[in-house]
Formats: sequence, structure tokens, C-alpha cells
Amino acid sequence: MKKIIWVFIAISVSFMLTSCNSDAKKESSKQGEDPILIKGHAFGLDSIGTFYRYRKAENVGTFKTGPIIVEIEAAETVQGRITTEFRTSDDTIYNPMELVNVHIRFKLNKEVNDNISFNNEKHLHLKTNTGDMIKQPDQFMSSVLNISTLKNTQETGMDSHLRQFTFLLKKTTAKELKNATLLIDAPVNRSGDSLGKDLEIEIDFHTDNS
Repeated sequence: MKKIIWVFIAISVSFMLTSCNSDAKKESSKQGEDPILIKGHAFGLDSIGTFYRYRKAENVGTFKTGPIIVEIEAAETVQGRITTEFRTSDDTIYNPMELVNVHIRFKLNKEVNDNISFNNEKHLHLKTNTGDMIKQPDQFMSSVLNISTLKNTQETGMDSHLRQFTFLLKKTTAKELKNATLLIDAPVNRSGDSLGKDLEIEIDFHTDNS
């Protein structure tokens, strides 16, 4: 009789563990499907509209191109709308929005002169696994980046600033996007000669949307 009871207990425990694992898998699969409302965003995204995050990748990596060190702290897939008072004349591209925000620190690893060209308008691009090829970050929602600002940070001994670069998606949604490639063109001199290697940085958006 005791043996039967122990067998029954073992079967019950096994069933409970299987059930818990199944529930955990279901919960994991929901992550990234149900977005969370963004509050207290590092770059004030929630202050200009209502936005929801689907996925976030953190600590993507540190890279080097010429005299510039690139540290990608995070990237996120976001959907939302800018409130009326913050819209530009061409508000059709902002309402609603599907976008990728990339948070990056740039710093110089040696002294440079003003003959170098490197900026957010010409040197940053994003390619997605769904066919989007975005030539530059949105200027309204992105930080300014150029050699002068990097030199000033270096000369004053300040820590490198975290900057946000926003890429507007055209062919896909934030919900659908799972992978992207950040393309960073190497800095060039006045003759157009490359001073480093072009970077292709893979970003895998995992299921954690916190």
C-alpha cells in the first residue's frame, strides 16, 4: 500500500513539474508579443508621445573603427505616436511610428584633427532581416554626432555621452523585427580615404522587452 502511495506522489510531482515548464514556455513565448508602455525613458521618448517597446537587446558590444571606439549599450524595437505639439511639417512619417532606437557611446582613442569626417547623417545605417535598408537615423529624434563633439569630450576629459539614434522602419513593424545589422562607415579624411574599417554589427532582439 505504501509503495502505491509513493508511486502516486511521484506521478503527481512529475505532472506538476511538466505543467510548470509548459506554463513557463508559454509565458516566454508571449514576451515580445505584448509590448510594454515606455515610462522614464533615458532619452525622454515618453515625454513627446506614447510609445511601446516590443524587444530590447543590451550590451551588444564594443567595436573600433580608426580612431573611434563604439560601445553599443542597447537597442530596442518600438511602436508609438508623437503628440501633436511635437510633430514636424511632414507629420505623416511620425504617426504612427515603427522604429528601432540604438543607444551608443562614441569616444576617440587618440588625438585627431578637424580634417576627419564622421557624423550621424552619413556614417550610420541600419539593415533589417525583413528587407529595410535605412540610410540614416531620423534627424528629429536622434542625437547629433560629429568629430567636433567627440574632440570636445576628449579635450575636456569628460566621459563619453550616451547617444540615441532612431531608425524609422518602412517594410516591417517593431513587433515583427527580430534581427538587424547596424552599419557604421569608417571615418574618412578630406581626400575621402578611409581611416578604419567599416563595421557591420549584428543585433539580435531577444524576447526581453523590459
